[in-house]
Amino acid sequence: MIEKRQVFLRSYQFCRKKSLVDRIKGSLFRVKKVVWLRLRSARRLRLLIFSRLKRAFYYRRSRFSRLFNAAHCHHHNATQTSSCLW
Repeated sequence: MIEKRQVFLRSYQFCRKKSLVDRIKGSLFRVKKVVWLRLRSARRLRLLIFSRLKRAFYYRRSRFSRLFNAAHCHHHNATQTSSCLW
């Protein structure tokens, strides 16, 4: 088990004043991280929107084709005796 004094001494390096180079490196790292996270979330949002649009278009098209086939089969059903399942 680590003593409190050792914990304090180990945490000292995080509390001391950083040099200019260290501060610039830290801020650049944070900026890169934020930009990367925003790009990733934007890409995820774009994929979600496109997948929903594609799915909606597919369902609308399949529904329209079912309705069209049903109307088409009903129209020809008077002259033909074949059954139409749609």
